[in-house]
Amino acid sequence: MDKVILHTLSKYFPAYVTFGGVKPLIAAGLFDIDTNEFRFYTPDNAKEIPDIIVNASLLVTFNGSGNALPILKKYFGLRGRTSKIPYKGKHIQIKEEISKLINGREIKFEEAIKENLSEERLVPQSKLWRLKPEECYEACLSDITQIKKLYVLFVKNKLRCPVAKKKRKYKSIALLEKQAKLTIELVPETSWFSSVRSKVSKKDWDIIRRDVYKKADYKCEICGGVGERYPVACHEIWKYYDDSNIQRLYGFISLCPSCHEVKHMGFANVRDRGDIATEHLAKVNNWPANDASRYVKAAFKKWCERSTFEWEIDLSLLDEIGIEYKKS
Repeated sequence: MDKVILHTLSKYFPAYVTFGGVKPLIAAGLFDIDTNEFRFYTPDNAKEIPDIIVNASLLVTFNGSGNALPILKKYFGLRGRTSKIPYKGKHIQIKEEISKLINGREIKFEEAIKENLSEERLVPQSKLWRLKPEECYEACLSDITQIKKLYVLFVKNKLRCPVAKKKRKYKSIALLEKQAKLTIELVPETSWFSSVRSKVSKKDWDIIRRDVYKKADYKCEICGGVGERYPVACHEIWKYYDDSNIQRLYGFISLCPSCHEVKHMGFANVRDRGDIATEHLAKVNNWPANDASRYVKAAFKKWCERSTFEWEIDLSLLDEIGIEYKKS
């Protein structure tokens, strides 16, 4: 493969999942411009990608810093944003070429497609959570086909840049979380199956949850709502001390099914309800959709980081309220 187009698909995965040693990529495609050959790669067969990219006489990406460079930096053992990759051929980044048209403004893939290929359909980023292997193949091939069309426009000097919009000032993730009524609480993967419910007897768990429900008047303590199938659920509140890797039980709260689903956003994604949970998160916190999306991504990033460590589970609160539990 001498002249190639590279594109990757990515999403948040458990910390141990890598793609050619790079996280959080899940699939990549290489398309030979001369022969129209398309090769699809998963984490199991990604080893040959770096050699193909480096030795190609022409490499085309939409955003090399977002897909080609992470793979190659790992391959060459490079660190830092300014590290140069020893390409033997020419590297064209479509994103960079479009941004040159309007003072270097950052251009997203979706924006480039809508402006230059208005008839094309896009695979929503939110759908990546639930793509099956064969759907990943189709999504990657579809994106590469669109990048090829953008490259043809580039060669013909017909690329267009989307009209610049007034930049919105975003709140920081820390400020969003501080002001939020409803937050996401993802338990690190290394702490799964260590819930209070799994540590105490059914009788004691019933005592805990019924006391929580009664104190909350059988309503959600965040939004005041109730569910249709069951009014509320008892949610465990944990605090994480990242400097000492201690996960401490802080208390319990009565939540309606919708708010409880947001707390366990990972499970919501598994059940194909991530978009619904994100909408509820935005509604309760009175956030625009973009802020909710940014917050969800940040929550999963934090979860990935925390899932790389073993956590010491502190259940001293149960001792204080006289509840017996399994010590191991």
